[in-house]
Amino acid sequence: MTPLVTSRVRPDGIGELRLTRPAKRNALSHALVDEAERAVDAFEDAGVSVALLRADPPIFCAGNDLGEAIAERDRPAADRFFALLLERPLFWIAALDGPALGAGVAVAAICPVAVMAHDAWLALPELQIGLFPSGVLPYVEPFAGARRSLEMGLTGARVTAADAVAMSLATEAVDGGRLDAAVERWCAIAAARPQVTDAARRSWQARFRTEAARERTAQQLEILGSQSFASEQQDAADPRPQDVVQSSAEEELA
Repeated sequence: MTPLVTSRVRPDGIGELRLTRPAKRNALSHALVDEAERAVDAFEDAGVSVALLRADPPIFCAGNDLGEAIAERDRPAADRFFALLLERPLFWIAALDGPALGAGVAVAAICPVAVMAHDAWLALPELQIGLFPSGVLPYVEPFAGARRSLEMGLTGARVTAADAVAMSLATEAVDGGRLDAAVERWCAIAAARPQVTDAARRSWQARFRTEAARERTAQQLEILGSQSFASEQQDAADPRPQDVVQSSAEEELA
């Protein structure tokens, strides 16, 4: 069975987690998160404190896997992945060499450091399937602000890498050929002073631990669950929600 993530502990002690589901645009399924949780467990057992998050191109992450029956679990896979990034003692550095959509935007925002290639971009395209991204906005609003976040959810407009940096949704935007060098520079910074980095990680994670965020994520779960159930009843000829969102991404990449 093809793994949905790969992981390793580098010789310098940095953990590396890679999403390897490019055929599904690295959408977050429960099976993928199960594998990611096992990888992070291994990181902790190895004493890793700084971890790098990457993804097989062309898309960094298309968000929650809407083709999956959410009713089978207490919460969507994306919410579990958010918790993995926010509740484990790891300082995450995300490397985006492709677009992030929907909950994928929150994944990038949650990481203390997010480095984007100049041709990468962010978008909240849930409106295309009749949803408003209430479960994502609590992770976007602290950086982009309430009005700009609302605009992203209402229009689905693309946010360029440069704009993402200006909005504090990303740390740095670089030419694609310089992405690896920029990421390695941040890895070196984070690894150089472990105590300082750990304090920074604790402070960062505390920003997102609010009851309001939990409640809004739960509300989105209810809406998303009903939409997913309804989508299962559609005629086989109708495009599935995830396919609609992914088709939008493909059009942008073309």
